[in-house]
Amino acid sequence: MAYRQALQDGLSVAQAAQRLEVAKIELGKSAALLDGNGLSDSLSFFSSLLILLREGLEVILVLAAILAFLRNTGQQQAVRSVHLGWGLALLAIVVFYGRSWLGERRGQVGAG
Repeated sequence: MAYRQALQDGLSVAQAAQRLEVAKIELGKSAALLDGNGLSDSLSFFSSLLILLREGLEVILVLAAILAFLRNTGQQQAVRSVHLGWGLALLAIVVFYGRSWLGERRGQVGAG
């Protein structure tokens, strides 16, 4: 940001180059922190699981709000469409991850 701001402010080339070097050093520090063994496998799994559960709860709450609105306004055809939509989305997720899992088991990670 400091480098971009230096360019926008019209600072001299030397000043902009100095800010670029500072940014490169900071990026190097960040890369070193991210490259290390920051989280154990179990902690990484637990963190991912918590995120998954939080996002799942959010989806449930949004769907409940949409369905309640549609039912209160008497739009039963739209209610069926919402149920069809989340059902197809769930099916797509199962198919995608099932296919990914089978590809990993066969040694074809990233194929197709």
